[in-house]
Amino acid sequence: MGIYERLKVKTYINAWDAVSEYGSSRMEKETLDAMRDAATQYVHIEDLQEAVGREIARMTGNEAAFVIAGTAAGMLMASAVCMVRHPESELFDLLPDTRELRNEFILLRERRTSVGYAIKAAGGKVIDVGFLNHVTVEDIEKAITPKTCAIVYCDTQVLSMRCPPLRKLTLLAHKHDLFMVVQASGQLPPVENLWHYTVDNGADLALFAGGKAIRGAQQSGILVGRRALIDLMKMVAPPKTGIARTTKEGREEIISVYAALKRFMQPGQMADRLGQMRVMREQIARALEGTGNFNTATLYPGPSGQTYRYLGVEVLGGVPAGALTRLLLARDPGIVVGPWEGHNGFTINTLNLEPEEASLVIEGILACYDQAKEGGARA
Repeated sequence: MGIYERLKVKTYINAWDAVSEYGSSRMEKETLDAMRDAATQYVHIEDLQEAVGREIARMTGNEAAFVIAGTAAGMLMASAVCMVRHPESELFDLLPDTRELRNEFILLRERRTSVGYAIKAAGGKVIDVGFLNHVTVEDIEKAITPKTCAIVYCDTQVLSMRCPPLRKLTLLAHKHDLFMVVQASGQLPPVENLWHYTVDNGADLALFAGGKAIRGAQQSGILVGRRALIDLMKMVAPPKTGIARTTKEGREEIISVYAALKRFMQPGQMADRLGQMRVMREQIARALEGTGNFNTATLYPGPSGQTYRYLGVEVLGGVPAGALTRLLLARDPGIVVGPWEGHNGFTINTLNLEPEEASLVIEGILACYDQAKEGGARA
């Protein structure tokens, strides 16, 4: 009997995405073994962060790196550094009181996210520019004031079509003595994004979730970029007491993201995984199309602009997709699929599926379709 069964907690097959609501991704055996090993001995956390950061920087070609307790936690620490700017502990002690600091962040995003809340938690003020609209360099420049300290870009496929190229944003930020920060939580794969924002396009900092495609612990992430800023961040980072104390993480989480990243970056590893995802996607599409009750479409890029494909499933025969997806959730285990806006349908992302689960997804969808059809379910 598994731990969740003993606790009477319902389990799910995740055919949606690496979303926090359902635990993001699942860790590989090598990562779990590394965490277990880490938990058996004591180390000084700052020494461990220094060593792991040095290795991640080397692997990704960045000046420096730091393991964070997820991208929201990393954004809080990055915000603190952007406002303080100088290695003076007294200024960090003032946070979140930022009245005497440059505390405005120009935030470029396509939807509401936790980024703004993390900035505010550090004492920053969020200035939304072009939210839900196209934005130009001129729009951003008009929003810059003597209190502005940084431009924050939340990278997604949609936002990249609405904003100037990152290189232009970075040049604009540096022209006005501002920091350029990229929140790239789910922007892996491609692996190259680990250095694309910073090394290739000059951003000062970039943040990635450790618990999505990398498959580290959910409460982990990676921050890469300029050594001077990351050294400054160490003045406020846990286990120190201060504004970021609530973002602390254990040696197990730090090791998890290091071990998972090493595996993620192995030559051929991502190609093999993408191939497995394709096989499952095609298996599911064939089975659903073969019934005549569904049309499928291959969608690209990934939900946030990642370099992988996923499946759109249109539900036919007068069956409302909403009713079908509710029935999927009610199964044991439940099956979680994603929304497909503008369609009577849903999406299937094989990123977190194991091969044996593809058949269970097919079986569940077909059974729930028949159940919804027979019951005359409403949307």
